[in-house]
Amino acid sequence: MSLCDLHGIETSWTIDGSSALQALDSIQRLGERGFDFALLDVNLPRTDAVELCHELREHPIGCPVVMISAASEQVLMESAERGGAIAALRKPFSVQHLLETLEHYAAGERINRSSAARR
Repeated sequence: MSLCDLHGIETSWTIDGSSALQALDSIQRLGERGFDFALLDVNLPRTDAVELCHELREHPIGCPVVMISAASEQVLMESAERGGAIAALRKPFSVQHLLETLEHYAAGERINRSSAARR
């Protein structure tokens, strides 16, 4: 059980960008509800994270994206900005910070990407 599960957040995992898009395509074909958001690591294997961020947002059942990374804050913020992510969190981050970020987004509040960095 993950920490997200303990907080009532249902999770799905993929190993790379093509797997994430295949999952969305499958969900769409089945007529099921998509995801509320995606956590996207800037350094996901075999994936251009910025391009995947665009694809996840623009997919017919797409979702908002929170980019995460252990990379420098500058790299993370630039990637999040270019990809159109709703927020960026620098690893390590607490589950509480993730939950607060998502609650702000769900409440319709604008998230300041630069202040969403590591806590």
